[in-house]
Amino acid sequence: MNSKIKVIKGGTRTNPSTVAGAIQKTERERERETADTVKNWIAEWHERKRALSASASALISSVDQVSQIRA
Repeated sequence: MNSKIKVIKGGTRTNPSTVAGAIQKTERERERETADTVKNWIAEWHERKRALSASASALISSVDQVSQIRA
């Protein structure tokens, strides 16, 4: 998964028209990029949740196996 984070520093605004070769994006393009970014964040969150759940299940089953061996 690719995730993008855009860092905006306070007080360091640059005018896109002053940057060489800068292309202004339309409002629709910015909205689409924002929506894609949020969708990616949600997908990553679900992936981490699944991985954590799988790890927890493996840990619980290994603890159960150890406790059964000792009993």
